[in-house]
Amino acid sequence: MGRRSRLKRLRREQRALERSYVPMQSEPFRILRSLHASIQGKCGESSRRCWELLLEMFAHATGWQTDTSESVHLWDGLDGDSRWVEFIESWTDEVDYAKANGLPFSEPFGELLESFQGTNEHLGQFFTPMPVVHAMTEMMLHDCPPPEPGGWPSMRGLDPCCGTGRFLISALVHHDGIFMHGVELDLWLMRCAMLNVRLLAKWTSLRMRDPGEGLKPFGGRERSKLQSQGLSTPEVGGDILVMGGRSIFINGDSLMVDLDYTPNWTVAGWAWKPYPWQDNLKINGFYGSYNQWIDAGRPALGAEDKSELEYDYSMADRPRPSP
Repeated sequence: MGRRSRLKRLRREQRALERSYVPMQSEPFRILRSLHASIQGKCGESSRRCWELLLEMFAHATGWQTDTSESVHLWDGLDGDSRWVEFIESWTDEVDYAKANGLPFSEPFGELLESFQGTNEHLGQFFTPMPVVHAMTEMMLHDCPPPEPGGWPSMRGLDPCCGTGRFLISALVHHDGIFMHGVELDLWLMRCAMLNVRLLAKWTSLRMRDPGEGLKPFGGRERSKLQSQGLSTPEVGGDILVMGGRSIFINGDSLMVDLDYTPNWTVAGWAWKPYPWQDNLKINGFYGSYNQWIDAGRPALGAEDKSELEYDYSMADRPRPSP
């Protein structure tokens, strides 16, 4: 048998193995898939569209003000369904065990999207398996320090193409001292990432002694805006709890958006319906938005005099003033 024939045989065997391989499905995934099937049976939409409606329903169930109500007609018959609570409880138990034992955990929403091939593979979307995510985050964050005495995380991380937020939630669950920034061009994937962080609030929230300390990089106007877009600050044992407060998101192109520019994060924040990034976010190397750059004839993007801009929210780790 020649070399080319052996390679063809090996490729055939590999394809056969891939077709026969069925990954182990977690209990949260099975419950979520069942809810997805019920939604599809009620509305008859495509699998991808039903996945989007499922996200919105979970957002509404957690009290998130999304400014959208496309799924409101689906609550009839599902509002008292025990599977909503069963999903939260089963996923919480799984993540609790993983946190205590330093193990990876599942990310059911992304798994569900992959199960019916709902990702945009033609755009290069690929969801890294959670065991690989866990291994990579542990290698990168093995020396992550604990939070500062006031409760603020001591390290910042960036996931420039966060997808459903797998790297974010893995880092936030296993490392209490990190604050994660997520950027994603696909709006629904970014919403899924934010929802994952919100549902895992037990591990992703920010506990502080001083509410002003937690959002110190932002002014009062921006701070109240962020809180109204998805963050709540109830008092917990004398401390302040910011729900999902160890993360923040931008819906935009991470190669174009200036991620060091403070207003970009405050404009985006935790908005379910963010402003179009092409009109509202400053891009790298230009004193304006993407569309303004296009209108200007696409001049060369170069270095800027950053002293004239609000660059107090750099991604670089810097010592913070004591509270």
